[in-house]
Amino acid sequence: HQILATLPNDLFATNELGHIYQLRGDLEAASKQYRRLLELAPDDEGVKATAWGNLGLIYRTQGKLAEAEQFHRDALAINLQLGRLEGQASDLGNLGLIYRTQGKLAEAEQFLRDALAIELKLGRLEGQASDLANLGQIAKDRGNLAEARRLWTEARELFARVGMAPQVALMEAWLAGLSE
Repeated sequence: HQILATLPNDLFATNELGHIYQLRGDLEAASKQYRRLLELAPDDEGVKATAWGNLGLIYRTQGKLAEAEQFHRDALAINLQLGRLEGQASDLGNLGLIYRTQGKLAEAEQFLRDALAIELKLGRLEGQASDLANLGQIAKDRGNLAEARRLWTEARELFARVGMAPQVALMEAWLAGLSE
């Protein structure tokens, strides 16, 4: 709040405050900050993509999947236009999660594979690990436990390489829960 009080029209501070609210679970306050971004820079396509992607996360958390999907599709269109690969990977991954929640596993897998391809191109290990973990969930949903084990093992190793201990523990728990 102090930074935003000093810089009320600062895009970075507004976005970061939205993230803080989101992490605290105050989705209404987070949503207000992301919508404020749109007010501060209505003609900035990059800001729009960021705000829409963040709003998509909030709507997915709230179970409003149709709205979340539209926000991520709109953000993806801008990120494609601007050539923003990180944004594209994020939007594709989030669309994959929405489709998995809806039980549309083939579409979910394609979105996640597309996201993973971008993460590989960028060399972003955290994104790769996340996409692999989510692809493992789809494999498990399909009953392909050997593939789930392979994907989660690879995800665990990548999470360990980047020092993400909570995600390593989660992968280990998922692996321990597999029965073949």
